[in-house]
Amino acid sequence: MADVEALRIPTPTLWESGQPATPTEVPPIAIRWIHLGSSHIALPDTPVNTPTTSWDALTVEESRACEEAWQALSEEERTLQSIEAKEKEVKKDSAKDKDKDKDKDKQKKQAEGDEAAKTASNIVDRPRGVPVGRDGLFEVDVMSMTLYPVFWKLSTPPIPVRRAAWMYNIHMPCEYALSENLEEAYQTVKPYLPSYAAELKTSISLGSEAQAKLRCRLRSGHVVMFQTSTMAYIYPALARTFPVLTTMFATPPGTSIVHRGYDAAKRAAASSHSRNSSRARSGTVEDQAAMETTGQAVPEAGGEENEGNEKVTDLILIVHGIGQGLAEQWEAFNFVYAVNIIRAVARKQATTPSLSSVLRSHRVQFLPIQWRASLKIDEREEEARKKEGLDNAFSVEDITVKGNIAYVRDLTNNVLIDIPYFMSHHRIRMVEAVCNQANRAYRLWCERHPDFQESGRVHIIAHSLGAALAAEILSNQPTYVPKYNFGDPIPNDRFIFDTSNLFMLGSPLGIFMHVYQSQIIARRGRERTKDAEPDVALDRTGVFGCLAVDAIYNIFNGPDPVAYLCNPCVDAPVGRSRPPSNIPNVVGGIMDGVTNSLSRFKDTLPTLPSMPSMPSLPSLPSLPPFPSFNSFASPFSAFLSSAAAAAEAESKKQDANPIRPKTTRFLSSIDMTPSPEEMAQLRKERAEKRFKALNPHGTLDYCLPRQSNMSEYLEMLSSHATYWADPNLSSFILTEISASKEDLMRTGLGIEDLNPVQAEGTGLGGDAEEIPL
Repeated sequence: MADVEALRIPTPTLWESGQPATPTEVPPIAIRWIHLGSSHIALPDTPVNTPTTSWDALTVEESRACEEAWQALSEEERTLQSIEAKEKEVKKDSAKDKDKDKDKDKQKKQAEGDEAAKTASNIVDRPRGVPVGRDGLFEVDVMSMTLYPVFWKLSTPPIPVRRAAWMYNIHMPCEYALSENLEEAYQTVKPYLPSYAAELKTSISLGSEAQAKLRCRLRSGHVVMFQTSTMAYIYPALARTFPVLTTMFATPPGTSIVHRGYDAAKRAAASSHSRNSSRARSGTVEDQAAMETTGQAVPEAGGEENEGNEKVTDLILIVHGIGQGLAEQWEAFNFVYAVNIIRAVARKQATTPSLSSVLRSHRVQFLPIQWRASLKIDEREEEARKKEGLDNAFSVEDITVKGNIAYVRDLTNNVLIDIPYFMSHHRIRMVEAVCNQANRAYRLWCERHPDFQESGRVHIIAHSLGAALAAEILSNQPTYVPKYNFGDPIPNDRFIFDTSNLFMLGSPLGIFMHVYQSQIIARRGRERTKDAEPDVALDRTGVFGCLAVDAIYNIFNGPDPVAYLCNPCVDAPVGRSRPPSNIPNVVGGIMDGVTNSLSRFKDTLPTLPSMPSMPSLPSLPSLPPFPSFNSFASPFSAFLSSAAAAAEAESKKQDANPIRPKTTRFLSSIDMTPSPEEMAQLRKERAEKRFKALNPHGTLDYCLPRQSNMSEYLEMLSSHATYWADPNLSSFILTEISASKEDLMRTGLGIEDLNPVQAEGTGLGGDAEEIPL
């Protein structure tokens, strides 16, 4: 019997694990901060509909930072927070036993949503939490014990966070009241002393009745018996009602085991796994615990979110287009999930051998810019009308025809309405919304990564109508933006950062350029246009189409009905003859990239001239008799006379037509009417310079490869919304912001170089003198 009872001490006690023989102080408890937000920190690509009940631990570094923030609070603040946490827990437990009608559930969800919105608004004012997760995309507020994303709004209630002391297992902490009562009893009983170990050993040998004397009743009514310095038994309610059960059984049915500290719970899981290794499954938490017992390295819980300590070198802000009005009704349309998709695809592509060799020390992070959620047009318009005496306020819903094609009308109201907004005076509000959200994201990012302002770069991906909004903002942007000083006012009509590259996806910018009769031209003074000629790049702010960026990429799917070309917006004659460049297909056959790379490499090799055939040697004639000196003198004199006459004729010709020194002429400064052929050639040369100033490849339009053979009309229905999951797009963007020309040649990830094209005709009449900008 004693041997059986001895097996109920599964973990080593404090005095058995190398600690001092006679400890007198209470051992420190291994506090670990845990949360219920693993599904959110994993950055899902679909809404999280089922709330998780399994608690997961933050990393050691994150937990330590949270504990430091907790200790920095005043004693009054910590006490107040503990009381609030207990009250919430009691209300939650009581709610489980009551049936609530739908109205109350709806009001509760509304209140939780308001609380989430309030929490998100507080983040805009001043970030005050502890950064957690990958690149600090989430933070923990130790005062409210919540976890939430920093750079976007959480659509669910705040994620609970707990300061775990006593735990049932590594995924289940003890209740607040029980945890406090256990710690009080622990410090009273002192199971960490050697004397308690001796007493426990004696009681085990004497049986259940002797062990019952070591059980104590907590203030909460629970009955507990400490088995080691880090583990205790909590007996069920039935045993508390009938104490005789505790004498009949050492561990009555329903007995719970609790552990003091997360580390103790983790060791217990490891011990349990080692005894049940045959039932263990690969990849579980128990597997990690078994690795720890065998001396293998164990990744910390949550370590995947922080894997890679390299600093982010390139921040990509993604501006959405039309359609985000639907996100208010259907969570699946929330733009955050689209950004999570492209982030995951880019992360996967970055691990491929070819792209990883190109990225080297570059590391990229994607952030959503949800401008539509902060756009409140109706409220401002209603206030303006009231000031003018117009008090009739109505919404789009009021003028929508009811009862017919409801889904199509909702689609029109929430999606297509953004286009007339952009074409009206509301465009100012839309620009302000984009600037406010982008500047907020950049400010919060730099607050968490102070070195980014000095060495980091910002790029923008703009989808659909977001491309037109980004072009509008960047056209009014200064050529270079000075470094932002925290505390300075933040403008709402421009960015507080420089933009390196602009990637437009499914962009209608071309049609807006046509409507406003504008054109795309490089901004003079940027990296590649510092020495540009006056008619190649403009040094003007406020010209729609003159963007303050280093490079512009217009990327689209062929069947996308919203996308338009941009090359003709730079130069119409050359742009008409310049087809879109094909983005390499990285998901094709394994040898496709190698074949394309070898083909492009072969095309760059110079063509060796062919060797002429060797002539046949003629037969040697018989030697004539040696001539006299007079026979040499006569033809030599004739040669000298003819050379002198030719030199005199050439001199007279040059006097009649003197050669003027060669000068550089701009197309806009021609002072004489050139021939149509000369004018076409000059315009073609200027067009090539303009394209090179806008993009290093000499073109703006890039077409993604098609991944299916279905009808274009069927593919058209989804082509505008499928950019985010395309690995070809992610690979192309990562390559363009990181690779050198040598990398493109070596890996085959670059696009094919364009051959100069001839302009269609002259583009001018015979009496034209210059081509205006």
